[in-house]
Amino acid sequence: MDLKHIQLVAIDLDGTLLDSKKICSLRTQNAIESVLKTGRKVCFVTGRVMVDTTPFAQQCGLTEHLITANGAYIWDIQDQQCIRQTGLDPNIVDYTIQIARTQKIFLSLYTSDGVYFETSDYLYQAVINKYPAFKSNHCDFNVIDNKKILKIVFILQQDKALEIKNHLHQKYGDRFNLIVYSAHVSDPDDTTKELVYLEVLHSESNKGNALQHLCDYYKIPLANTIAFGDEDNDIEMLQIAGVSVAMGNANENILAVAQHKTLTNDEDGVADFLEKYLL
Repeated sequence: MDLKHIQLVAIDLDGTLLDSKKICSLRTQNAIESVLKTGRKVCFVTGRVMVDTTPFAQQCGLTEHLITANGAYIWDIQDQQCIRQTGLDPNIVDYTIQIARTQKIFLSLYTSDGVYFETSDYLYQAVINKYPAFKSNHCDFNVIDNKKILKIVFILQQDKALEIKNHLHQKYGDRFNLIVYSAHVSDPDDTTKELVYLEVLHSESNKGNALQHLCDYYKIPLANTIAFGDEDNDIEMLQIAGVSVAMGNANENILAVAQHKTLTNDEDGVADFLEKYLL
């Protein structure tokens, strides 16, 4: 496979760059640093916010841009400034908070500064136990500026997530982007059922649109990009990239859209692919 034309490498974090223990291996760090030395650009494209993304960027020597909050926020590392932000309509923010409070569903609000939650129920604790390094802040949602919300995340069972997703679509139409994907955690009350994330974002917020914006910024053709992913929130990015790679642990939807497949995240799949085809 000839990938000499590749100028930008876009990599998801959880389930892709990071192993199941949420660690970026030394092999992967070295592979990314080697790619950077060839003059190519590397960008992490993640659902996480800046505070949870920056440590991995520092480990791997990234100095240019990061795409966070599933495409809602693009950060310039060197100049310490945002170059693109697509926040949610405050009315939608208020309504989703009302749903969470009324139905007693766990919900978190993502801003450029961090992740905030109002209640700490057992579903949230189950996810935190799975992702102990996840940084979040407990507060009253009434004190948060609803004009600064980049995305909203529910944690719940899939049937309930689909019910709320359908309800929001009926009420607001296509004014936002809704994503349902696995939290990779079983419901503590019913281990036969898995918890999922239901993410609510601005209609223009997805990893594909953010990658397009960054390529325009760099003046790099999309044909000269390669993207790695494993979950449904990576679909738009894999569809728009010139070369798309699914992790060995990716779900069926990702395997269906990706052009290539590498090893799992626990087998350093990103590093293995980069070493074979870019280095």
